[in-house]
Amino acid sequence: MIKHPCKNSLRRFLLIFFFLIFFQITLIPIAAPQMISLSQAPASNSAPSISDASGKFAPIETANDAKQFEEEINSKRAELGKELDVLKKSMQVSSATSPPGFLENLNKQISLLQQIDLAYNQQISAIQQTASLEAQKKQLEEEEQKVRESTPPEQASYLELDQLRDSINAEISRKDIIEARIQSAQSGYEQAQKTFDEKESMRRQSKDQYDKIPDEAAKQSLVMPLQMARLESRAAGEALRLHELELRNERLVRSVYQAQLEVLNLRVQLTENVAVFTQQELQDKLQRMDKDEFDLQTALKKAVDDKKLADNKLAVLLSKIAQVPEPDRALSEEKAARERETYALQTKIDVITLRLERMAKRRIAWQKRFTVLNQEADLDQLKTWEKETDDILANLAREENLLKLRISDRQTELTNLQNTIDNSRGEPQQVIRWLDEQKKQLQDTINTLQENITNIELNRRHQTKLLNAIKEQTTHLTIWDRLQEGFESIASLWNKEIYVYQQGEIERAYYVKTIFYAFFFFAAGLILSRFLSRFIGRFLLHRLKVQEGASTTIESLIHYILLILFFLYTLRILQVPLTFFTIFGGAFAIAIGFGSQNILNNFISGLILLVERPVRVGDLVEIEGTIGRVTRMAARCTHIRTFTNLDIVVPNSSFLEKKFTNWTLIDNIIRSDINLGIAYGSSTEKTEQILLAIAHEHPQILKEPEPVCFFMEFGDSALNFELRYWVNMAASNKLRIDSQIRHAIHKRFGEAGITLAFPQRDIHMDNIKPLDVRIFSQIERE
Repeated sequence: MIKHPCKNSLRRFLLIFFFLIFFQITLIPIAAPQMISLSQAPASNSAPSISDASGKFAPIETANDAKQFEEEINSKRAELGKELDVLKKSMQVSSATSPPGFLENLNKQISLLQQIDLAYNQQISAIQQTASLEAQKKQLEEEEQKVRESTPPEQASYLELDQLRDSINAEISRKDIIEARIQSAQSGYEQAQKTFDEKESMRRQSKDQYDKIPDEAAKQSLVMPLQMARLESRAAGEALRLHELELRNERLVRSVYQAQLEVLNLRVQLTENVAVFTQQELQDKLQRMDKDEFDLQTALKKAVDDKKLADNKLAVLLSKIAQVPEPDRALSEEKAARERETYALQTKIDVITLRLERMAKRRIAWQKRFTVLNQEADLDQLKTWEKETDDILANLAREENLLKLRISDRQTELTNLQNTIDNSRGEPQQVIRWLDEQKKQLQDTINTLQENITNIELNRRHQTKLLNAIKEQTTHLTIWDRLQEGFESIASLWNKEIYVYQQGEIERAYYVKTIFYAFFFFAAGLILSRFLSRFIGRFLLHRLKVQEGASTTIESLIHYILLILFFLYTLRILQVPLTFFTIFGGAFAIAIGFGSQNILNNFISGLILLVERPVRVGDLVEIEGTIGRVTRMAARCTHIRTFTNLDIVVPNSSFLEKKFTNWTLIDNIIRSDINLGIAYGSSTEKTEQILLAIAHEHPQILKEPEPVCFFMEFGDSALNFELRYWVNMAASNKLRIDSQIRHAIHKRFGEAGITLAFPQRDIHMDNIKPLDVRIFSQIERE
């Protein structure tokens, strides 16, 4: 119960409250709009009926259709206006006697109804846009059909064809933007669908709670939440419908774009085979360029005059500042503004000058296009013009990159200047004035640079068109022309002079063909020397039963000898006189002697190893802690492959200067030892029997020599044994066998109850007399 000292106010509040309940139940529709999708029409009676019987949006083909839909939505807006008027009147008659939250709920309801009204207004705009797009699409379809049925003209203007192609390129550049807008509209629609589902679920929950309560008096507390849920669902539904219309319009935009592109392509196909670039069209184009050039010259003259005037103003200001001991901020900002003005005008002068230079190149490009399109240029001219056009395009790209960097710097300055202006609002008016002037001049500089980039893009298009025309002409060459072009290119490159040697009266020119012959012969010599040396080493020496190590050394010697012979013949092809080596022979020989000392040492060591044969291919050797098999013995070094599959290259001199072990010098049988200790108290005879049994049972341990086991000593912590057996390294892996034997020992000892010993120590204490225990203080210990 609401307590208030004034009974009249209470009576008035109750009257308003029950009036609002009656209004919400009878006037505002209970059903909220249902789910809307591109394939399903709204089922709510609160949304405009712009869908057909199938549930899909009816196509808006005429202005009458759009007008009918607008009238339906306007009728809904009229009903909505009545609801808003009732709520606003309720707000006016409400007073402070309203319960907590009552006025807030009224405000929320008014806000939701205003959102719905705004959605209706936007839906009308979307429907009008849909009608316009449908009309454009229909018009383009009719135009497409007309173009398809038309006959090609006898002759067409090339400039009109060029304009059509530019329009096609402009349309193609819009494709990504259109797809991005459709994706954005799709995302907005999906989000609106999600919001509508949530609001509709909340409405159903509120209605279920309302219907479950039988007491009418108790239901009154749920009327306001139920109405809020209905309005929120209704607003979400209208927003969803608006997003659907927007998505449909974006897809219509894509359809119009595709139709427009198709019409342009058909027009190009209709005229491209009969288009002629006449002399009159060229003259008209050049005359328009003359007018543009005159306008640029006029603008340049004006910019130069303005620059002189700005320089004079800056000079007067600088002389004024020089007479002031401590210039105030207004003078400093005026000086900065004058400097930016002169910089902006100088930038404008530079840009206009560059545009005039590009216009001259564009004029030449038009003349070249006329010559190319009328097939009046020969092959050499086409090649020359193609290279020149590529260079121009590369220069334009570099200029554009530099301009973008300059614009980025100026934009950064503009941002900093704007921050300065924002922080200087309390400064005198003169300071603000000159700061704004600096901003204006800086913005003029950026605009001038942007115009320069636009002009670069214009010139790039013209140069690209010229390049495409040249390439189109070169692609239609006959087979004979292409062969001739290829022969000429090869001949010019083949006979190109790359170096001239002059020494006194001696003069030699080196051409591409000379270098090619030399390198070709030397490369062929490398391959041939390797092939011949391998053939001799693998077939002839093998048949003569030369051992593998000796065969490898002889093969290397033959390879080096053939390589030297081919190298000398290559010098002869290059016309390098052998007297050249005699001049520098002494110094060269000394340098070779010192530089190749280690090489000769290893080479001679290889010969000694070949004669004495302490190491052979396939031997298992150990040198400086490295164990592996010899895989190859060359003239300078020996290759060893370790058990970890690493290839170690060892100089041959190391086998003569350092100590090494050849495990398989005489045969491949080596002995392996396994040392172990057992705990005191274990049976030594049983231990020896188990160890010998393990060795005899292993299939890869040799029976001859027979495995033996020795009781070596009484150790400090163990009874030490040693098991010795022999293995064939050519047919087995020693490390793997040792590991398997240890596994077997551990298993068999465990089964026999024999304990493997570990280091331990026993301490015996003499307790015949009591132990003397003393406690010392820190002072006594010191």
